[in-house]
Amino acid sequence: MLTRDQIEELNALLVRVDEDEDEEDDEEDDWFALEFAEPDSAQDIAALEGILGFGIPAALKALYQRCGAFGHASYGLSWQTIKVRSASWLLERLRAGGDAAPAMGLLNYIHDSWGGRTELEVIDPELAKIVNENYVVFGERIVSDDVYDYWYVDRNGLFGCLHFDQDQGGHNVWKLETLGNIVPPEDPALSGEERRAQTLLEVANFSGDEDIFPGKELDELITQQFEACAQSLAEG
Repeated sequence: MLTRDQIEELNALLVRVDEDEDEEDDEEDDWFALEFAEPDSAQDIAALEGILGFGIPAALKALYQRCGAFGHASYGLSWQTIKVRSASWLLERLRAGGDAAPAMGLLNYIHDSWGGRTELEVIDPELAKIVNENYVVFGERIVSDDVYDYWYVDRNGLFGCLHFDQDQGGHNVWKLETLGNIVPPEDPALSGEERRAQTLLEVANFSGDEDIFPGKELDELITQQFEACAQSLAEG
């Protein structure tokens, strides 16, 4: 698991690029400063697992308990900023109750984030249910006003990142439907490891779409996202 110091080192890539680009703009010096939440308790993590109906992977548990969730101070105000949601934050939202309770399932989370996406309404309700029950958002990156990366974990303990460009409606629908279609059918005879293996076997049938499918390690996902931020800032 990445330590807090290692996450700070990854973020230093962004800070250095930003300082080179904006040497005379002192007001933006802290825009890429990282803020860490208090570590999550085992009780909150267990309660979150109870609501989700599946276990939080060990890597994410370790991040929550040893390091704490984190995000940029300017998240929501600047492009190329990152936010990892804490277990306690997710739990509070899921406990909100009533029809207004924000959903953490991938498809519903996207709807909530954008105030509704009419182009996604063509997805079959049963398939949408599968997507929401099997993929849970725990973090995101603002790439631009039109593009977000949604970090998710699936019921098999696999991590992934959905690259969502609001100007690519048809492709977004295909991505989400495909995520639903690769979920193994419900079968009590299948162990968690067998379901995981089946999912990875399905993913292996595709190529060139690493911004869609589960199968990443958490450290790999976080590292790639920081590096992508730094590259985008360097390119202007």
